[in-house]
Amino acid sequence: MPHRYSGNGGKISNSCLLPIQLQMKDIEKKYAALFGIDRERWKIFKDYLISQSVEKNEYLLREGQYVNSLGFLITGALRTFYTDEKGNEISFLLQTDDSFFGDFGSYLLESPSRLNIQAIEYCEIWFIEKEALEGLYLTDIYWMQFGKQMAEKIFLDARQRIEELLYLNPEQRYLHLLAKTPELHKKIPQKYLSSYLGITPQSLSKIRKRISKY
Repeated sequence: MPHRYSGNGGKISNSCLLPIQLQMKDIEKKYAALFGIDRERWKIFKDYLISQSVEKNEYLLREGQYVNSLGFLITGALRTFYTDEKGNEISFLLQTDDSFFGDFGSYLLESPSRLNIQAIEYCEIWFIEKEALEGLYLTDIYWMQFGKQMAEKIFLDARQRIEELLYLNPEQRYLHLLAKTPELHKKIPQKYLSSYLGITPQSLSKIRKRISKY
């Protein structure tokens, strides 16, 4: 991206710096709010985050691996799935921008994961390693509470998914998904969406046609 320079020895003018500074403040404010951290502590926390770019179809976790970090999806789309006894891939979670992700059960119990996490499109991701997070816990009780809240967020997302499967029919699940993440159906292939809803791609097409008449 080209930069604009002033004529004073190649230095960037204050008028150019101001929009950049304001943009960075907006970004800090956004992610501090998403993580539930005040901005001063965000400056500490972001130094512990590991940035990673993930290409489409790349795996972040495979069944049988151990989980020693928690993740945050900045931008992109992920699917968390498992393989049933017949070899079918069953989508458990579908996530887009600004989402926490990970197998918290494996993370907490230090047991092999039964899940797979795969990028559906190019993704930008942050990770924080378990060792780093536990190190933060020792510096301030605030971070211990923060870690608890982050873990609860991941756990509650999984619990909500289970409750949807138990109490909602496929059309209700689809409507709930659209209300929660309207852009999801544009990013997620129909075969993954239908698997997530527990129906065939043909049944999903019928639901979409029926909804379009509302």
